[in-house]
Amino acid sequence: MKKIIAAFLVFAMLVCMVPAFSLAAPADDSEPEYGLMADFYQLIGVSDVSEVYRDIVGSDSGDDHRDSFDDTQRYDRSIEQLRKVSAETGSAENLTGFTPYDAGASGDGYMIRWTGTITAKTSGTYYFVGHKIDNGFVAFVKQNGEMKKVYEYWASHHWFNRDGISLYSNLGGFTLEADTPVDVEIWYLETNGGEALDMAISQSPDSGAMSFEEAGISFSLSATRYNTNLSVTHEKVYEVLPDGTPARDDSGNGSSAQEAGNHLYSSTIDALKERMLHIGSVLVPNYETESFDYGIPFGRRIDDYLIEYNGYVTPTYGGTYEFGTTMVDNCLFVEITDPDTEETTTVFEFWASRIWNDESATYSGTEVELEAGKSYKLHAVFLEIDGGAGVESSFKINGEVNTLMQSGLKFTTAPMENAPEITTEYYFKRGAEWYYMTSGENNDQTAPENWATDPAVYKAWETANADLGEKGSNVWDTDDAASRNQSLWAVKEFTVEDIDAIAGWAVMTEMFFDDNIHIYINGVPVFIHPTWNESYTTYKLAEDASSLLKTGTNTIAASLVQGHGGYAFDLDLYVTKEDTSSIRPTVVNIATADQLLAYVASVNTDPEAGKGQVVSINADIDMSGKAWTPINRFIGTIEGN
Repeated sequence: MKKIIAAFLVFAMLVCMVPAFSLAAPADDSEPEYGLMADFYQLIGVSDVSEVYRDIVGSDSGDDHRDSFDDTQRYDRSIEQLRKVSAETGSAENLTGFTPYDAGASGDGYMIRWTGTITAKTSGTYYFVGHKIDNGFVAFVKQNGEMKKVYEYWASHHWFNRDGISLYSNLGGFTLEADTPVDVEIWYLETNGGEALDMAISQSPDSGAMSFEEAGISFSLSATRYNTNLSVTHEKVYEVLPDGTPARDDSGNGSSAQEAGNHLYSSTIDALKERMLHIGSVLVPNYETESFDYGIPFGRRIDDYLIEYNGYVTPTYGGTYEFGTTMVDNCLFVEITDPDTEETTTVFEFWASRIWNDESATYSGTEVELEAGKSYKLHAVFLEIDGGAGVESSFKINGEVNTLMQSGLKFTTAPMENAPEITTEYYFKRGAEWYYMTSGENNDQTAPENWATDPAVYKAWETANADLGEKGSNVWDTDDAASRNQSLWAVKEFTVEDIDAIAGWAVMTEMFFDDNIHIYINGVPVFIHPTWNESYTTYKLAEDASSLLKTGTNTIAASLVQGHGGYAFDLDLYVTKEDTSSIRPTVVNIATADQLLAYVASVNTDPEAGKGQVVSINADIDMSGKAWTPINRFIGTIEGN
């Protein structure tokens, strides 16, 4: 089965070197936008894909039976896009009213547009009133020579159908002269699961609603019905992509693709785009981590689409770059252009018809020299054909495997005039060498005092490269019951060149551990977890961790107690000034009365703020003369020490 991964970010991984989109670049006198512009194309067909409409209209707030106007601009923002992904499927003339569907043509994923006139027997101001709307109703009436929107309930996942409640227009009334036809345009939207439209009219937002017949209102209308015109007929893509190059093996395993022979991009891209509908463009954020889950435009993750990126990539560091993937499904193409020589280099290409790679085999690209601070034009195309989507990127800088965070690559919609600012600094990567000791075969040894900070202690220990444990250096064997409850202590030195340059930066790690781990920086706890995690995970260390650092040599130390099962421990360490507000630290260090009172106040304001946190009391606290307010509700752990 093909591996399913966020289709869009599939490429983003490759983004490491691919910031291209087809949006207009900002003016020369403006700052370039960070990120890539992406054009999204969907295969054209004839199908009833109701989710297309729901994605374009956007999310709604409130419950299903929404009886309020939360957003009266939803129609304006979505109607042109809705029409682009729709095909005219029916029409009717000389109608005296409007119903949610044409006879015998109900279903999901359609719109109806009525145009014509509205006429009143009595002059006055009128208001449309909704009794049932599933999912959307918008009406325009000509006033003073212009079409005025007089009613809008345009929802994607919600509808209005609540007994005893009428939904009066919040856009104001419209004026009709007796026996004088006035132009009207009315839209109805059905996205998914049922259809209903029951409208009435009133002469005051405070008076009761009447039927159109009771109010003396008549219509003369023509109707046009539109259905979504997008399909998942991926054979239409196969018709364009050359078949059998490379071919499947005898087992029919698509993931058996070979790297050679995949260079089909130039002969297929234009033909593919001709068969697809351009859905729209979007700015992809300038990701600085390896974890990509942006999703394709409009929140859609389906088959048979193409994303084309255009923009610029600017390296913070110069050197030799090599890009690749460990998984690509189905096709990915990346090229960059040197702005000085205008020479274009294809740096990665996996472009085939009925194959993909999801067996963790690394596919390498072409090495390319990139200068620090120089903006290179980038163009990339990702194609998903059938069944799943995704890319997992792999790349090297000067022969060394790097993460996106480590790369320092910046993606923008226009060239950068100055070298990108260094906003992340790594002290060491995974697999680094550590000093370590264990509690021994008989579990009878303990770490000496000041083991986490005293070089005379930890430098007498053995050394090994992480991960430490069964999967790595086998410094802790947990194959039998005798090894249960064994402990391990590990220390690593690292150097900070200038503490002032990183003041206030977040201290981060990507860590794999098993289990009951405590992490210390220069002897102060910065991370505590009582059990284990399943894979390498990004964590923010204690909020004050950067203040624990000092210019020169520092130590990071870890203690673990193995309960049962396998064991592993590894991490990297870096600081960043990028926005990490979405990642809460697990440890809060408290050593003074003021720190304690401030923390209590924050948790009493928001009990969820302390959820899952470890509060480490790192000194005796004198509360003399302080007003004490107890914590109302705390869902964390206290390390009283």
